[in-house]
Amino acid sequence: MSEFIAFIKDFIEKHGGRLAGSDAETNAQADLALRLKDFCKCVEIHPFEAPLDAKFFSLKIFCVIFYFTLVFKFFTDDLWIVLLASLNAILFLGHFVTYRDWLNVFFPKKLSHNVIGTLEPLKEAKMTIILSGHMDNVREFWWWYKFKNWGAKITFLAGLTLILWPCFLWLDYFFQWDFVKWFFLILSPATLAFFFIHGNYIVDGAQDNLSGISTAYFTLKSFLHPDKKGFSTLNHVRLKILSFGAEETGTNGSKYFAKHFHQELLEENAILINLDGIKDPEHFTIFRREVNPWIVYPKRMVSAMEDSFRKNNVPFKKVDLLMGGTDAHRFHKKGIPAITITAQTTHQLDPTYHTRLDTVDQLNPKAIEQMIGVLRTFILYEDSSFSK
Repeated sequence: MSEFIAFIKDFIEKHGGRLAGSDAETNAQADLALRLKDFCKCVEIHPFEAPLDAKFFSLKIFCVIFYFTLVFKFFTDDLWIVLLASLNAILFLGHFVTYRDWLNVFFPKKLSHNVIGTLEPLKEAKMTIILSGHMDNVREFWWWYKFKNWGAKITFLAGLTLILWPCFLWLDYFFQWDFVKWFFLILSPATLAFFFIHGNYIVDGAQDNLSGISTAYFTLKSFLHPDKKGFSTLNHVRLKILSFGAEETGTNGSKYFAKHFHQELLEENAILINLDGIKDPEHFTIFRREVNPWIVYPKRMVSAMEDSFRKNNVPFKKVDLLMGGTDAHRFHKKGIPAITITAQTTHQLDPTYHTRLDTVDQLNPKAIEQMIGVLRTFILYEDSSFSK
């Protein structure tokens, strides 16, 4: 067993499912911090409070309002139904789809933690490169486990139903399209995929995202100075590993960190390379943009990462992330250059993603090994650029 896989297996055996805000997540982050203290110059655990239930519990609210307006549509054509359905769709798009977090204020805050470890360069630090992943995982998306790609398609249809319902209601209001309520009555069962999105099974989270943590951890270790603890062999690049908490509940850990350490990140000339799902070497993917949070990643970072993949003869592709969002988008929105890399299928649902199949035996250690090589090339190039 490779050291990368052994690292991941050890976390799963010790801490099990690491739901956001749980004792398991807290203990796992403390475990990582303890390991980092063996070689990092500085290790910090940052507690933060966030409404960890706001993102997914809101789906139940959106669905209930949809059912309410659908039922009343069979008894009245009053304008209030159209307006309420429209407000519901707008809040769904703003709060859930585009990560604007509009409803967070209505949910109680819970405690989670980020962990950060630092390796200092031998000379003046002129840049900080942060390698990140997230420690928490999820309750199984059981529709995706039971129905595979069809489960994902039904979930997408659920969102589309909530958005299109008021659009068709407005058409019905002005043009008397009486078939609208019957059409959406037929579509309405799809929204159950939202209402009951989570099962009881807590997944291991081997690829999502202990694989990212493992990749970042061993990349840092590969730069350790043999004689100076807390220092790397680099001259001008400060290296950091950042393990986010509460990513699966709406990228809360990265949102907190990017906000509260914004000035420090700017002063350090920091960039973030987010690693999420480093599973299969044949599926290395650079995200050019993330559609839901409306962001486009810096062309310079995308181009530099492409060069690093090519120099290591590692095949890769570039795609747009069409659903969901990663921790990198929180940094990008605060003006910190960022990028996310994955190594799992993106053209269709990866069978392990948010299901009980996300186990250690599904990981190919070659993916982590190759990703470390790519990251080393990227980091060494950035460090050498300050010596020219």
